[in-house]
Amino acid sequence: MSDKRLRIPHEDVRLTADEIEITQTRTFQRLFDLKQLGLAYLVYPNATHSRAVHSIRCVGEAAKILAGLKANAVSISKEDEATVRIAALLHDIGHIPFSHTLEDEHQILSKHDRPKRLNRVLEMLKAELPPSQARLIDKATPILFAIAGAEPEKYPQSWRSDLVGNTVCADLLAYIIADAEAAGIEKRSGHYRTALSENRCCIKQPELRGFRSVG
Repeated sequence: MSDKRLRIPHEDVRLTADEIEITQTRTFQRLFDLKQLGLAYLVYPNATHSRAVHSIRCVGEAAKILAGLKANAVSISKEDEATVRIAALLHDIGHIPFSHTLEDEHQILSKHDRPKRLNRVLEMLKAELPPSQARLIDKATPILFAIAGAEPEKYPQSWRSDLVGNTVCADLLAYIIADAEAAGIEKRSGHYRTALSENRCCIKQPELRGFRSVG
């Protein structure tokens, strides 16, 4: 299978052959049935985008941040780039319907990104894939655990986890764009100002001649 270009509102996201294979699994496909904003479509009729489309958009935003880092003279290996993209694609893989309501607001269920559920879902996903793609998921798993803050001694945060899921990250940029579009909220992004400082992903502030950590 070759790389493919997926059209989402206002832009194209190019996925690699390995990423396409992952999206074709039952474990990932179920995300197309989960609305990103839950019942918000009852107020904002256009807010019907899914967690799967959000995850694909997140890969696109991660690619832009990676390009921004390279433009700011940061050297990134092809392996790191591929691993970060897989983590972006899978950052919401543990979600269920109404996750944030059930997990964060009412605290009925444990969070979708905690090791117990995440490990279970990732094992289901790997069981549907050939060994080569399963190994890619294994490489991305420490990033997903670092984002969740699980076992920080074993899975410390770094620029890779910052890039996918932190204060200013691919996840946030992806949902701000889509959610703002659905609800009519102004949005702005700044992929071009990303840089690294002490192994963390930062936003450059030229007027201060320094960095602001996203952590």
